[in-house]
Amino acid sequence: MKIGVIILFTCLVSACAVFKPKPVKSIIKNFEDENGSVMIVAHRANITDTLPENSLEGILQCIKNGIDIIEIDTQKTKDNVLVVMHDETLNRMTNGQGKVSDITLAELKKLNLRASNFGKITPYKVPTLEEVFSACKGQIMINVDKAFWWMDDVEKLAGQTGVTRQIIVKSYEDKPKVDERLGAFPFVYFMPIVSEGKFTNVEILSTYMNRKNSYLPESYELIFDKKDGSLFHPSMVKSIHDFGGRIWVNTISDGLCGGYSERKNATQNWETLIERGVNIIQTDSTLLLKEYLQNRIPTK
Repeated sequence: MKIGVIILFTCLVSACAVFKPKPVKSIIKNFEDENGSVMIVAHRANITDTLPENSLEGILQCIKNGIDIIEIDTQKTKDNVLVVMHDETLNRMTNGQGKVSDITLAELKKLNLRASNFGKITPYKVPTLEEVFSACKGQIMINVDKAFWWMDDVEKLAGQTGVTRQIIVKSYEDKPKVDERLGAFPFVYFMPIVSEGKFTNVEILSTYMNRKNSYLPESYELIFDKKDGSLFHPSMVKSIHDFGGRIWVNTISDGLCGGYSERKNATQNWETLIERGVNIIQTDSTLLLKEYLQNRIPTK
């Protein structure tokens, strides 16, 4: 009985843990240091089960709890306003139906977000990207996903809201194609996504890891479905670090990280990834990872 009480108490403390916010300058400085401390990315700004993904309220809680980076997704409304939502359709995360691109912002703002997939309706609304940028100014780094093809709009909003150097964008494309779209990355941090598995684009690495380039990425997102593949081999990890790059891994499911996901044995798998050179972790278990890193004792 006493053991049960202790376990319950520990769980309650973990669930209620609140961490201090960080100055964004220190987050950016750490991000630029390939040997810096491990950073946390809140996938779709997920932080608690009571707040919807990609919600302004979830983002504000990420800031309050000192999370380093939020990963958010963008869509465009019928009247060409960028909003923060993962799906092209409204069905899963709102009480509406149909495509985001088929309704105006005014119509979208009449809808409410769901707490989870087809879950309970909340009082929260779908935020615009401008609203998110304004809330994040000077607070947190922002990985803007699903936005590569409207980066001109993102750049304009970033300038208007003053979040220019807080933004990370990413792509599976090689450097020449990215250069064609983004130029020499004058305002954003750019991160290549490199995958080995059902979809493989490992060959793009050579276009980024070149000393003659005017820009070397601060981070590389690695996606691999096997623990013993070439992409996550120690020599590849070392090579990326030698080129000044951090290694970003998404641990929300096994297929993204060679089975080292947070679905089972989360802290053990995070430790294995960290010991093998991963220093940015994207997660749905944001506060658990935050608590783990705060109390972590390295095994080496």
